[in-house]
Amino acid sequence: MKVQKFKLLDYLNSVFENIDLDGYHVICVQHIVASTISLFNALFENGLNPKNLSAIGKCYSTRPEAFEHLIENNVDVAQESLHFDPYRTFDMEFKRVLLRFFQEKIKSLETKGCKKLIVLDDGGELLLFMNSLLKKSKFWRGKVVGIEQTTAGYDKLKSESILLPIINVARSHIKLIHESPFIARVAVQRLLEHLNKLRISPKTALIIGNGAIGSHIHSEIKELVKTETFDLDFSKSSIKNASYTAILGNFDLIIGCTGKTVIHPNQFRFLKRGACLASVSSSDREFSGFNLRNKIKNISSCHQDVCVDGIHLLNCGFPINFDDAYEEIDILEFQLTRAILLSGIYQSITKDHANGLIDLDPGLQEKIHHLYDQTFFPSDLVLKQGYFTQA
Repeated sequence: MKVQKFKLLDYLNSVFENIDLDGYHVICVQHIVASTISLFNALFENGLNPKNLSAIGKCYSTRPEAFEHLIENNVDVAQESLHFDPYRTFDMEFKRVLLRFFQEKIKSLETKGCKKLIVLDDGGELLLFMNSLLKKSKFWRGKVVGIEQTTAGYDKLKSESILLPIINVARSHIKLIHESPFIARVAVQRLLEHLNKLRISPKTALIIGNGAIGSHIHSEIKELVKTETFDLDFSKSSIKNASYTAILGNFDLIIGCTGKTVIHPNQFRFLKRGACLASVSSSDREFSGFNLRNKIKNISSCHQDVCVDGIHLLNCGFPINFDDAYEEIDILEFQLTRAILLSGIYQSITKDHANGLIDLDPGLQEKIHHLYDQTFFPSDLVLKQGYFTQA
């Protein structure tokens, strides 16, 4: 497995040249893939001790080789990162595992007298646990900062009374505008690969959730298949009904991009026989995946395409852009994602923020965006069929 050294991360380390992470501890929920190791390496270059990094991954986005690489380099990675129970909801199972992981790490750090802690989260649960701890214990007050990278996590946190500073990279302009296109491109590439393997050629598609990701998915597939969109914001929706339940049976392919459950078990009966369900969000919640998986036996992998009662649940209901084709999904463009996270970490420890959700610094976003454009869209190159060739 090749671990890249990314230009954007090197740039941030040069900008924040006085960062010294010696004595810091990091607890994080992250996708355990090669580009995440590149992010961790950037932290190690600025003094973070690998033994002071505790990470837990999600089964559907944990690459076994990346997991082993971190273990070999003395990073504290939870064994549960690889755990998959096909017959339980992922969210409930992961929350149970995450709470145990969090409590063990916090207890150990309190015993050591930890003075500086960074909580890097994907989904909001870790930061919710940390916030609830701060309500009960004075030990961590003033010692901990957080970074949240997902909209689903932001939605969980935004109505809370927050007792620590949390850099809200999830809703940063650079993430929403410049990360979404390549996530959509990877998702569609993987979707087509799954459909080809199953020898399925959908003629009609419905995208549920036409936001930052959904709109780019629509742009990618609208020339390939007749596509409709549904969004609670009717200005983004080609379907103007208040509900899409009555028309679910019209579609061969349904793509969920909301981060929420869009098809409940009592709605399965409305689906067209042979319909394919593909998620481009997180977890397995878009299509109540475990309710479908519970109807069949011998599911061996969270990346398995399963057919239940004539319904194809792609990638076991988990995000199609996180299947097991790790070399193809962890593309070079993801250095932008890692750079956004690294900038959030550095902002959190170099600025004196009040408690609550804090915007990612606009000036820093602009600098990262400029370098990203220079890296991937230089003037002497043209983009052709997803690859760069000399003009």
